[in-house]
Parts: sequence; structure tokens; C-alpha cells
Amino acid sequence: MNSAKQLQKQREKWVCDTLIRILNLKAKFERVGNDSNEPDCIYKLNEDLLGIEVATAYPKNEYAKKKWTIARGEREFPKQGYEWLGDGPIYHAVLMRTRIQNEINDKCSKRYFGVDKTLLCIEEYDHLSDDGSFRDLLQSIKIPENHCFNAIYLLHHSPINEGGDYKAFKIFGT
Repeated sequence: MNSAKQLQKQREKWVCDTLIRILNLKAKFERVGNDSNEPDCIYKLNEDLLGIEVATAYPKNEYAKKKWTIARGEREFPKQGYEWLGDGPIYHAVLMRTRIQNEINDKCSKRYFGVDKTLLCIEEYDHLSDDGSFRDLLQSIKIPENHCFNAIYLLHHSPINEGGDYKAFKIFGT
């Protein structure tokens, strides 16, 4: 496994572990899923195998490119401690909603095997929106009818004035 793939797997496990913590599930990590037909991470939850599939929604592709080129060591983060992204740090809720919807549509079109229950966790990479705007945004998300997920969550990093921690918003499931 190359370093880029290792970084991706580490990030997916971190997202899954964070979701498990937030949901207060007593699940034990078993293994990373295969890349062909299993969810990204597999946990033991009571007598069941719980699979979690991860996707990340960035407001723009440029955000993802800049983040991952630094993470892979292809470039250094600017010495001034920040960098502008194209048109600056302006965020548009419609764009983020579209990105989240696209990730859900993509993952819901696939089938995952080797587990008893499957969750989908969409990590949003916006960090500029408050919890209320994400609750509003999620009301307009449409979940495709035929999918294999028991529940779908959005992992959102709240701003400092709302606790500054990650929160999981349930989009689908009981």
C-alpha cells in the first residue's frame, strides 16, 4: 500500500472512530475493509459486524487538492499560517449541499458485503458553517430509495462558539 493510500485509510479510520465515539457505540475495531466490496472499516458490535463507509464532501475540489498535497508531503503549508483558495474563503450553502448529495448518491449506488449492518458517514470539510445551517441544509437532502445503509450520518466540525467539536447529524435511519 502506498503512502497516499495509507493516509486515506488512516483518515477513514479516524472518521469511523470519531463517529463510533460520538454515537457512544461499544464497538471494537476489527479491520480495514477491502477496497472492492466491503465498507472502509469493520467493527465488532455485540454479535454483529458493523461496517462504516466513509466519504468526504468538500465545497470545492481545490480544497481537497490543497489538503491532500500537504498531507502527502508534496508541499509545505505556507509559512504565514494560512492560504487563500481561489476566490477566497467564501462558502455557499447550495454548493456544499450539492457536494453532500453527490457523495450520498454515489455511495448509495453501491453494495457492500461482509458485514451485518452498514453505516455511511459523510465528513463535511467546510468548517465555516454553524450547526443550525447544517441542520437546515440536511432537510433538503434526498436519500435514494434503494441502498444498503442502516443509517447515514453527516460528520460536522462545529465552530468554537458551538463547542468546537465534531457532531454527527443523522440524515437517514432509526
